[in-house]
Amino acid sequence: MKNVALVYFLGNEVKWSKRISLMSIFRKLKKLFAFKVNPLSVNKVAIDESLTIHMVKLPYTLKELEKAGRCTKNKVNRCLSRICTEISIDKCFVPADLTSTLEKGVKSGLTGNLAFKVLAADITRYICAQKGFSLRDVDVAIIQGDNAMLPYMVIKQLSPNVKFITLVTDNRDLIEKKIEEVCYETGLSVRITKDAASVLNNSDVVINYGNLRSFRIINKIDSKAIIINYGELKEDKFASDNEVIFGMDIGLGDRYTVSIEDDLLSFYSNSEIAEIILVNKAGIMFDSAGELAENSDLDKFIKMFYEKGFYVKGIYNDRILSKNNK
Repeated sequence: MKNVALVYFLGNEVKWSKRISLMSIFRKLKKLFAFKVNPLSVNKVAIDESLTIHMVKLPYTLKELEKAGRCTKNKVNRCLSRICTEISIDKCFVPADLTSTLEKGVKSGLTGNLAFKVLAADITRYICAQKGFSLRDVDVAIIQGDNAMLPYMVIKQLSPNVKFITLVTDNRDLIEKKIEEVCYETGLSVRITKDAASVLNNSDVVINYGNLRSFRIINKIDSKAIIINYGELKEDKFASDNEVIFGMDIGLGDRYTVSIEDDLLSFYSNSEIAEIILVNKAGIMFDSAGELAENSDLDKFIKMFYEKGFYVKGIYNDRILSKNNK
C-alpha cells in the first residue's frame, strides 16, 4: 500500500488575521503558545487497494504560515513529521503556491502537462464534439517533433475513428514502418510529407509536436485550422482567428468529487490531483520538463487515466491575434 499526503491550509474566506475581536486574539495566542501543532483534519480517499490519498489540513492560512516565525514553522514541521510517521506516508506534497520550505513537504511539479501531451487523440475527439464536427470526416494533420512515438500513438488511437491522417516529418524512416503496421491492421490511410504549408492550408485539426519555424513556410496560411500545440509556432504565418489549444482541464469524476474536501481544490487543481494519483499509482517517472521519461509509460498512463475515472473536462485556448498583440 502506498500512502500519499496532500497538505493544505485554511481557506482565504477564514479571515482571522483581519478580524479584530477577542476570539481572534485568543485563537492566535493559543496557536502561538501551543506546545505542538495538530492538523484540523486528516481525511483519506482510497484510490484502490494499492494507493491511498491523505488530505492533511493545517490550522493556518497560507498567508499566516508564510509570515510565521521559525518557532511556528518548526512546530508545523514536527506536526507533518509525526503524521507522516503515524500513517506511513511515502510522499508528502504541498501546494505550488507555498513559498516557505517545509521539511517533509515537496511540490509535485505536476500541472496537467503530462496528460495534455499524451491525450492528443482524446482532445481531438473533444474538439470535434464541441464544434459539431464529424470526427470521421475531419482532416487531421500531425507535425512530428523529436519524439516519433507521440505521433504514432495518436495515429494508432485515432485509427478506428478517422479515414485519413497526414503526417508532416523530415525523418520519414523514423516512423514509416510503424505507420504501415497501423494502416495494414486498421485500413487507415496515412500520407507522409515534408510540405507543412500545404498540409496546414488543408487541415481542420493540426497536432503540432514540432517546430514550425524549421519548415519552409513562405506565404500566410489560409485556413481556419484548430492547432493543438505542443511545439513552436510560426505565428506570423497564421490567420488572426486560428484557435490554438495549449492545455486541458481534467475532470475528476464523481468518485473523487464526493470525497475530496472543497478547500483542497483551492490549493491543488483538478489536473494536479489527477496526475499525482496517476504518477504514484503507476510508478511513472517524468523529467524536469514535466514529460514522461519513458515511451513505455505512454500506454500505461492513457489506460490508467480512464480506468481511474478521469476525463477531458475542458481545453485552454487562445487566438494567434492575441498572441501577436502581447
